[in-house]
Amino acid sequence: MTMEQSATTPAGAKALRVLVLEDSARDAELIIRELRSFGYDPHWSRVDSEEDFRSHIDAELDLVIADYTLPQFDAPGALAILQEQELSIPFIIVTGTITEETAVTALKQGADDFLLKDRLARLGPAVRNALQQRQLRDERSRAQELLIRSEARFRRLVTRMSALVVELDPKGTILFVNDTVSAVTGYSPEEILSQNAFDLFFPGKACAQLDPVFQILSRGEDLRNHVTLCRTKAGTWISLEWNTANEYRVDGHLQKIIAFGLDITERERAASRIRHLSRLYAATSKVNEALVRSKSPDEVFAAVCRACVEDGDFILAWIGVADQDAQRIVVAEAFGPSVEYLDGIEIATASGEARRTGAATFAYRERQVYICNDFHADPVTAPWSERAARYGIAATIALPFFQGGKAIGTLSVYGGEKDIFNDEAVTLLRRMAENISFALDQFEHQAKREKAEAALRLSEARLQEAQSIGRIGDWELDLETRQLTWSPEMFRILGRDPAAGAPAIDEVLQHYVGDSDDPPIGDLRRAVATGERVQIERRFRLPGRGDACHAIVIVPRKDDDGRVTSVYGTVQDVTERRRLEEQRAADALHLAELSRRVVAVQEEERRRLAAELHDSTSPNLSAVALNLGMIASDLEPSALVAIDSRLADTRVLLADAIASIRDACAELRPATLDYAGLLRALQGHAAAFSRRTGVAVEVSCSDPDRRLAPELESTLFRIVQEALTNAAKHAQATAIDIELVYAGAQIVLTISDNGVGFDPKALGQSERRPGLGLLTMQERAEFAGGKFRLESEPGKGARIRVVI
Repeated sequence: MTMEQSATTPAGAKALRVLVLEDSARDAELIIRELRSFGYDPHWSRVDSEEDFRSHIDAELDLVIADYTLPQFDAPGALAILQEQELSIPFIIVTGTITEETAVTALKQGADDFLLKDRLARLGPAVRNALQQRQLRDERSRAQELLIRSEARFRRLVTRMSALVVELDPKGTILFVNDTVSAVTGYSPEEILSQNAFDLFFPGKACAQLDPVFQILSRGEDLRNHVTLCRTKAGTWISLEWNTANEYRVDGHLQKIIAFGLDITERERAASRIRHLSRLYAATSKVNEALVRSKSPDEVFAAVCRACVEDGDFILAWIGVADQDAQRIVVAEAFGPSVEYLDGIEIATASGEARRTGAATFAYRERQVYICNDFHADPVTAPWSERAARYGIAATIALPFFQGGKAIGTLSVYGGEKDIFNDEAVTLLRRMAENISFALDQFEHQAKREKAEAALRLSEARLQEAQSIGRIGDWELDLETRQLTWSPEMFRILGRDPAAGAPAIDEVLQHYVGDSDDPPIGDLRRAVATGERVQIERRFRLPGRGDACHAIVIVPRKDDDGRVTSVYGTVQDVTERRRLEEQRAADALHLAELSRRVVAVQEEERRRLAAELHDSTSPNLSAVALNLGMIASDLEPSALVAIDSRLADTRVLLADAIASIRDACAELRPATLDYAGLLRALQGHAAAFSRRTGVAVEVSCSDPDRRLAPELESTLFRIVQEALTNAAKHAQATAIDIELVYAGAQIVLTISDNGVGFDPKALGQSERRPGLGLLTMQERAEFAGGKFRLESEPGKGARIRVVI
């Protein structure tokens, strides 16, 4: 089974011919995708049998990626075929499971690397390393081939080789070196020649590597890719990879050894960096898993610190949270073999000479990463240099993390080697700090969501309680599905068991009784058709339970296109309110009737009292005056002289009493009102008021000859009478106008004065309560079925308007 594919990749991607030995198309696709993500442009084929594998291999292939075990084939068999055809194509095993022993065996058989399918993040670096190794092998092979072909050519070319070339006798004495040896080790040819190669290239701690080298050479075998450590003249250690070729005399004894060495120090560093980054990737992956499982910030902090040490190969990691009150960073979580470094340490957040600040302070305050690749040479970390040395700390990095966009703490990581925090490591650690910020924001959002949900539950509980108290239920109808949903209170209002669920809308509407022949569903249709809110009251009837009165509100809900999709509403049981309103209306009618009776009784009593005073008391007093005159004429002149002044005073008192009785009769019930009508009574009362107070009063009427019902004429006369009395007491007016207008069935009485006026709103205040006169006028007007209105402003007089 084969499949050729070339995908479009970003400009600058390196083309790569790849043969994938894999029986799973999905796994092959994942492998190719990982290569693309690492910057390669793979042109690839997939095979799953020996026959297909043989048909696809050629010298132009750049890479073979193979699963270790397939149903019909396996990776060792593929390696054997490549070796059989002498093809040095890089070979990487990518498999699901493999034991360490099997992996070592595969590497010995010629595989360049192996990795598990769930760790594909290391595939790109592994491919790059394998390609580099292939290039190096090719270069070595070409060099060795040239050396074997011709000794002369070897001598000419060896000095220009990038590899180290050393010729030595069987005892290890150096006979020849090329220029590369001097360039790499720093020793001149004169310093090297005639020295023992093993003393030069295996000094100090590298002596432990001599035994395996001697064993190989003593067996007459050549060294193959044997790596040793070598100390240069400058004192630095470099890694050299050796291959040897033995020359023998005719008698078969070893004559000399030609060693070819490559300086693989940078390659080793690159491999070390790759291993370190792989561990960091593993740490980041573990942190991401912890973020999913963690239930609190403390769990996240612990997972991050542990992952940095256990998987990231650092010696200490700790997370500090800023204490704003104490102005310092407090250790929230720490992990690593050097954790005692933090005992008693104080990290300030504020700058100042008296404060000890460091990398964490800088990262927190400046909101950016602080990198210190040489702990003991950096002035920022100088206060802790001696302490750090005791715990093997050589480098550190501090990264801020945030919550809601605000810096709240730092992640600090320590390494045991200088320059350990390269660009790749910083990028991964920065991502880890970003993950902490993300997790903290998620925890905060979760807390807010839980708080909002609790508030919503409380609000819903309060709403249900309020609905229960107010006997108000809410409902919603989906017009498309005809699905009706209810609040709990609706079941009680409509007398339905909650266990039965909300009924269909038609079942509910059939219990409502309209005031006309139109069905109640018309109100619902009207709301849907117009899209406007509808408020109605309907009687709700259930067999055996009587009628209830419901106040219903219908509110259409529209979608983005303005189409009504659902209807929301409320139902309130207003049966008791309606009963109370009807009772209040009946009581008001009864009270009005009683008031009218009281007024009628008062007027009748006034009429009777006025009649008695006029018909009995007044004539009697007049008779007493006549009798006094007759008695005076019958007395002797001498006796009359003695009592004449007293008789005169008595006559004056009698005249005043008669006048007072006449005025009282006019006030109680002017006779003019009964026989001449309201207008004549008002004119007479106005004239008497003007004589008594000196205030000019004008009375006008739109229909002088019109008569009203006696009760209504009495009411209007009493209102005018009270208004004039109030004006005389409070208005300080000089003129008053009384206007009576008949407009069809409506009667309008207006009383205006030019007095000092007042603010009617002030009458509602505690110190300015309305007078009894105003209340009396208002009550008389309302008892007659009319409306009373008072208008006034300070300095602009007052106007009373009664409309009946």
